[in-house]
Amino acid sequence: MLFSPLASAFAQEDSGHAAVEILTAKCASCHGPDTKEPKALRAWNGPGDLAASVLDPDFISPGDPDDSTIFIVIDEGEMPPSRSDIAPLTEEESAVIKDWITAGAPLPAPAPEAPAADGDAESGSGSNGAGSKAGSKKESWLKKPLLRWMGHFHPLVLHFPIALFSVAFLAEALSRLLKKSELQLTATFCLTLGALSAAPTAGLGWLLAASTSHSGSDILYHRWLGVSVAVLSLLALKPFYSNPKLRLPILAFLAALVGATGHLGGSLSYGSEWLDWPK
Repeated sequence: MLFSPLASAFAQEDSGHAAVEILTAKCASCHGPDTKEPKALRAWNGPGDLAASVLDPDFISPGDPDDSTIFIVIDEGEMPPSRSDIAPLTEEESAVIKDWITAGAPLPAPAPEAPAADGDAESGSGSNGAGSKAGSKKESWLKKPLLRWMGHFHPLVLHFPIALFSVAFLAEALSRLLKKSELQLTATFCLTLGALSAAPTAGLGWLLAASTSHSGSDILYHRWLGVSVAVLSLLALKPFYSNPKLRLPILAFLAALVGATGHLGGSLSYGSEWLDWPK
């Protein structure tokens, strides 16, 4: 389930904590304080600073969600925008925000500070302190500004392997069905170009995922399926060129694999119900 922390937030008695969880998951990646887009920031302190939002009548009117900008853009489906990598708010999440504002937009109670472990807080030395620092560095290097910016190109290039592997399979199947050997040249070209584009697509996808708030099994499977497409397509080139009998099975497998990867990507961007019949 995407944004698993939200499920526990819904069950909390403190609606302020639930509001922070939802706004952080759905809004922070674009409206965080470090954004370089003035239109995205709009003088908003961010979901983490809920007190400042409540004090600003342009964002929240306690007791009146219909006069609160934050709820209006959520209710009308404007935020997150359709082009965003963040899935829209569910009905349950929208209801939590509405009920929170209706209740007067109470601020969350401050969380109690956890006691520091012996020896870790002061010196940061020892196996635990060193491991914590190493883990922090390992998680943060993907979020450097240049790498985050590069990740934004993932949506621009991901259509290449999806289309190329699909066309390669179709061309190979038609070459056998229609006895048109020239279509095999199309299949070979599309597979080669698709394999070469799959690796950068997967790499950019990892960079993009590091700068979003996606979590859960969908993003995990999407990441590793993308890596599988990149690796297996490159490994498949040699048997594809050398063994004509393997051409069609290889292309069928890659087309199915890239299709599954693309479906999970769509679920991350538009929600798990994105292919449901419209109500």
